[in-house]
Amino acid sequence: MISSGMGLAALLILGGLFYLSYRQAGQTGAYAGFLGFLGMVCAAAGMVVALKSLREEDKYYLFSYIGCVLNGLLLVAWMLLYVLGM
Repeated sequence: MISSGMGLAALLILGGLFYLSYRQAGQTGAYAGFLGFLGMVCAAAGMVVALKSLREEDKYYLFSYIGCVLNGLLLVAWMLLYVLGM
């Protein structure tokens, strides 16, 4: 559940930054870059937590799978965003 929550937080940060960038016509300051980096770190930490939770025995793995998929997709999105410079 923690990894899913971290993925949701990273998703909200990403959505908020997209909205902020749209409203300011791409002229956001350095704080937006810091928040973006914070969201990427949050997604990476959520992925680590999700992968560790998959190794535990006798657990309900639904949230672990949701956390892995969500954080994995967000990490790909963050990497593409930084590599492409969008």
